[in-house]
Amino acid sequence: MKEIGIIGLGKMGRNIALHLAEQGFKVIAYNRTHEKTVKFAEEASLLSPSEESKPIAVKTYEELSNAFTGPRTIIMYLPSLEPTETAFQELLPLLAEGDVIIDGGNNQYKEAIKHYEEAKEKGIGFLDCGTSGGMEGARNGACLMIGGNKEVFEKTEWLFEAIAMEDGYGHMGEIGSGHFVKMVHNGIEYAILEAYAEGFHILHEGPYSDQLDFHQISKVWNHGSVIRSWMLELAEEKFKDDPRLKSLIGKIGGGQTGQWTADQAHEQGTPAPSIELALQVREESQENPSFAGRVIAAIRNGFGGHAVTKK
Repeated sequence: MKEIGIIGLGKMGRNIALHLAEQGFKVIAYNRTHEKTVKFAEEASLLSPSEESKPIAVKTYEELSNAFTGPRTIIMYLPSLEPTETAFQELLPLLAEGDVIIDGGNNQYKEAIKHYEEAKEKGIGFLDCGTSGGMEGARNGACLMIGGNKEVFEKTEWLFEAIAMEDGYGHMGEIGSGHFVKMVHNGIEYAILEAYAEGFHILHEGPYSDQLDFHQISKVWNHGSVIRSWMLELAEEKFKDDPRLKSLIGKIGGGQTGQWTADQAHEQGTPAPSIELALQVREESQENPSFAGRVIAAIRNGFGGHAVTKK
């Protein structure tokens, strides 16, 4: 029976942990707020197919390390930079040669390179794993972009195969490449969201506005059009419940990973005007919320559970 340690039971980590527990993996779970860990273990126990595979809720990193019966594979789903750095530095001294740490959060790819070098000194494997698919993907099959040593990847491929949907994972290249590819993925996401939002905003302000049913439009577009997508399906769902999204204020959250993409583009001398514009619109939405902002906020809430500002 495979054992997997999971640090961080937020929206992504918790759903991935439930997905693994349901498949019979022994999940050893840690969250800073222990009440969340206990609650997860209670729910996951109902999904676990056997007594032997029931999850373990631990209070400390030391307990997490000691709960394994064999070599440790631990995946972190934590906020980027400081929270991930703190967890990594506290966890590393507790591990041994042959163990593997995987950073599955939206972290900066240069951080992955640094952590890899530190882990390597102790003979510990380190992989960076960009994760996409939102909460639904985390629970039922995600999209994974993995960077790091190929041998370490192959050693832990059983985990990626279990987390991902069919054909939904791959080894991108050397350390940092997983987070790098996910960073660019998020920049693309920002630009696509902005394009949908601008389109619906034009419809909202146009000469036929009073006649248009945005739920119907998004539904029609999702059946055969060249712009059909999961994002548009989420817009369709949101328009069904709230035809003009009047319950929302068009302030758009997020921006960090998109900013990393724009910064990387500048560093490389690679033009990225659509991504830069999307970032600018998000910033301006804090002072000047718009219908377009309501569209983006609604879709983001649909795939990632991101908070929305309501009236």
